[in-house]
Amino acid sequence: MDEYTGFITWGGRVVGSLSIWHWLIVFLFILIPFIPLGFYVRSYQRAAAVLNSSGGNAPMASVWLLFVPIVGIAWYFVLLFKLREAIALSKISPKRSLWWTYGLIAGSLYVVSFIGFGVSSLVGLVLSVAWLTFGIMHWIELNALRRELRGSEALAAQTLKPA
Repeated sequence: MDEYTGFITWGGRVVGSLSIWHWLIVFLFILIPFIPLGFYVRSYQRAAAVLNSSGGNAPMASVWLLFVPIVGIAWYFVLLFKLREAIALSKISPKRSLWWTYGLIAGSLYVVSFIGFGVSSLVGLVLSVAWLTFGIMHWIELNALRRELRGSEALAAQTLKPA
């Protein structure tokens, strides 16, 4: 390494750079996807909290396992099925069911996009855009479901309250 320029050299040729600006850009590209994931995980946890207060058995603490790199892919499907099961067990029957469909499609596209990048960059890019689209739609429907469950829970509490 040339200590004056910060470049890594191999046989007199420059093969890499250790500039702080390059590392900052790489760090930001790694960090940026985790910001929306954090908001999604928080939304999922809030929906699980509403379900648990109405008699469901949704996992709240284990939602954060979505951040674990390889486990998070499989855990996404586990959480999706557990949330659906918790809704079935709760006293509230929501009118919204698109959150489940969008979630299943988004998870499937996420897994298939890895295979798509193995086939071609263009196929992987198209699948990733589709995954992102369905993921956002799932997130919107999940928040709408949470609001609906919270409203149904308040209505049920009002009607059960003795006069």
